[in-house]
Amino acid sequence: MARVSNPFKVWLQSVLGAVAFTVCLPALADVKLTLERLSDTQVILSGSGEMGAVLPPENVHSLYLQDPFTNAPAALSVHSILEDSELHTGDFYFNFANAAGSGIGGAFNNTIYMGRDIGVLPFPTMPSGEPFGGTMFLELNPGESFAPIGATGVVYWGTTNGNVSGVLSGSWEMVAPTLVPESSSIVLMAAGLGLLLAFRGRRRG
Repeated sequence: MARVSNPFKVWLQSVLGAVAFTVCLPALADVKLTLERLSDTQVILSGSGEMGAVLPPENVHSLYLQDPFTNAPAALSVHSILEDSELHTGDFYFNFANAAGSGIGGAFNNTIYMGRDIGVLPFPTMPSGEPFGGTMFLELNPGESFAPIGATGVVYWGTTNGNVSGVLSGSWEMVAPTLVPESSSIVLMAAGLGLLLAFRGRRRG
């Protein structure tokens, strides 16, 4: 005799599953990546937070930033966009960052993937429970462009069978560049402050 499922039981299991996922999410989504947009083709990526304690089942050497481009790399394009990196989590230093174009297929579409490549398989495993620090400078090819300031997205950790299917590990945000005073402006400010102090000294004398 066929067993009839209880609709209420199915609904309750769904609700409990959603609650459990929400409760566990902060343990997974601990990474915060900030992309300082210098131009259409250049960003400085900074990391904060730390890797969650839950590991993907395999290939745990890479992070994946989804949809960080406005004008994505060309179809079937995979090229290095890493120019310089001091980004690290614990003693794991990132030394590659590639852009996957819209023709790669699956979840690799419109993606930056980055990690550490020692040139010999297997790749080194990214440690869990370690804080992020440092920066990474990325540059696209002419004609490609990063997402606009204010754009946000998610970060995954790990891959399976050539597609991004690891665990949700955090988020990224595109922000405006930090304004740094030009050297000439600093000199003028210092000279003005010096004159002001000298004038005040004279008045007191």
